This record gives sequence, structure tokens and C-alpha cells, in this order.
Amino acid sequence: MMDRLESFDSSDLMEFIAPPKIKIVGVGGAGNNTLSRLYSRKIKGVETFALNTDAMHLDNSQADFKTVLGAKITQGRGAGGDPHLGRRCAVEDEEILRTMVDGADMVFVIAGMGGGTGTGAAPVVAQYARDTEALVVGVAVLPFSTEGINRRKCAVRGLLELKNNCHCVIELDNEKLNDVTKGKYPMGQAFAVMDDLITETV
Repeated sequence: MMDRLESFDSSDLMEFIAPPKIKIVGVGGAGNNTLSRLYSRKIKGVETFALNTDAMHLDNSQADFKTVLGAKITQGRGAGGDPHLGRRCAVEDEEILRTMVDGADMVFVIAGMGGGTGTGAAPVVAQYARDTEALVVGVAVLPFSTEGINRRKCAVRGLLELKNNCHCVIELDNEKLNDVTKGKYPMGQAFAVMDDLITETV
């Protein structure tokens, strides 16, 4: 018996352990942009989903699956920077979203804070994912100071709500990124640093 146990190593055990099922959901404009960049990296073992109330922006996004949120409400024209409308669109499509996140072991919800769709809909998506008992990680992109104090305040409120519906949240602050790079690098290269962080986390 002992001989049999000694010959059974960890590599043998891995054959019986299924890899975790991971889903990445990009919500709203910034969420779609980040998801598109991650999709181009062809991360193995994940499914990607792009959600937006803006059908045109969504069409230009890259993901395994795309869904127009609240099409009956906004006709695909976006949430107009209104988080309440973004939330309403997510609630309207509750059945679709619950089906989307079902069956995952881990769900990443990526969204920009301060606008309408990401701020309003991302916390709802996170809650639906959490209801499945999956581990839910939020990735919140915070706005530049040049985008205005009102957008920043809206972002802070959205971030708090996202935290309330996720197990943990990774904050990616555009303003801090701008301070670190001090304008020495193109923003595309700076955003790549953010993408590296998310990729390593996944």
C-alpha cells in the first residue's frame, strides 16, 4: 500500500482536477475597450463577454460573445452617462445575464466608473455572478481628473457599489497612471501596463 502511495505524485493528481472555469465580462465603453485588448492576447481557458447599451461601440469591440444591454429601453443608443439608466438596462436583461455568468468558478467584471453603463450595470452583473457562488472579482477603471469633478464623484459612488457586490475589486486609476508615466509614454503603452496586471491576475 505504501509503495502505491509513494508512486502517486502531484502530477498524477492534476489529471483528476478540472481547471477552473473563468469568465471575463466587460461592461460599458471602458470595459469593452479593456476586454478587447485582453481578447487580442488570446488568454487560454477563459470566455469573454462584452456588454454595452451602445450598439455601435459594442460592434467594434472584440469578445467571444456580445450583448446589447437594455435594447428595448435605449434602442442601442447608450445610457447617456446616466448610471440609473445603465442599472435599469441590466435589470431588464436579468435572465440573459444570469444565464451568461452561470457555471463559472470565477467571474471578472471589468468596467469604467463615472459613465452610465459601466457604473450602473457592472454592480448588477457582479451581483448576478455572486448569486451563482462563483468568486467575483471587479476591475474598476477610474477616470482622469480632466474628465471633471462630477464624473469623478459618480465614479466613487459606482466603485463603492461594485465593491458591495464583489468579493474583491482591483482599482485601476487613470489619473495615477498618468502621474506615474509623467507623459513620457503614449497612453496606449500605459494602458498595456494595466492589461498586464489583469492578465497576470487571471
